[in-house]
Amino acid sequence: MSQFLILAFLIIGVIAATAEPLPSVLSRLENGYSPDIQTKVTPDGRSPLGCSTRNVQIFGQDPITRLTRLVEMKEYLPPFKQNPEQSKSVVIVPPTGGENILDRVYANSLCASGIRVSLLQSWEYDDVVELDMRMHDQGAERSLAATRHVVEYLSATNAGRKIGLLGTSVGAISGVLAVGYEARLSAGVFIVGGIGMSEIIATSTETTVAQLRTDRMQHFGFADVAAYQAALAQNVTIEPGDFVNWTGPKKVLTVIATEDTSVPTTAQYRLFEAFGRPESIVLNSDHVRAITDTSVFHQLKIVRFFNANLED
Repeated sequence: MSQFLILAFLIIGVIAATAEPLPSVLSRLENGYSPDIQTKVTPDGRSPLGCSTRNVQIFGQDPITRLTRLVEMKEYLPPFKQNPEQSKSVVIVPPTGGENILDRVYANSLCASGIRVSLLQSWEYDDVVELDMRMHDQGAERSLAATRHVVEYLSATNAGRKIGLLGTSVGAISGVLAVGYEARLSAGVFIVGGIGMSEIIATSTETTVAQLRTDRMQHFGFADVAAYQAALAQNVTIEPGDFVNWTGPKKVLTVIATEDTSVPTTAQYRLFEAFGRPESIVLNSDHVRAITDTSVFHQLKIVRFFNANLED
């Protein structure tokens, strides 16, 4: 996409405004969540940059079944800190497929700069794929609850609002919901994330989502993608964009890929507009290349962003 077309997106107002969350959605998110957790912490040595690492298991309520489920994460504690547990903190939410080497690179770099990092690795039911379109709302509830349970864990030792979130791809999409809904999250970096769930799900070329579209269109008899997207709009009620600024203004950095079809570029610009055109990194590349290039070339900018925008 040329710079001219990027400018056109902004000038002609293609990006839709966001709305407030439905009362039924707010009720659902609140009633399905319990802040009560139990934890098991196991030391795990040191990272390549000298951070102490430990594995953390968090046992809390699944918002759908209301039964106890497990959240697993790896924690990185910064070296040379008198009390590293009370450092500024960043929660990393990984993309599709779970924790990867790039997430560990961010964790090491952030930690070495003095930031405590909680790398969210997995939670039970995080890989559910069903024909039933209500699965998307259930997935949103579960990712939000998992992230909030990490925040509960951090809040037991962190003073004040100094917790940020770094999300990539699907992690960025669910991260928008978490940052908007959870008042204790005060800053977010969203790498190739977007808002407008019905468009993203209906048009994404990501392998799992594309196969799900094919299966659903055949199963339900949708005539075309437009009909499928209309059905999604009726069934997907938890829209992360509706929660932008819901708990107050947050410091945000977005990374936009101008040739993205996994999270459509239009959805990424919609997110950028919803947050009031915050600081951003625009890359003329596709989804995967943008994720890689952000880690290689813009990692230090992300570290500086969190150090500058998380409260002491």
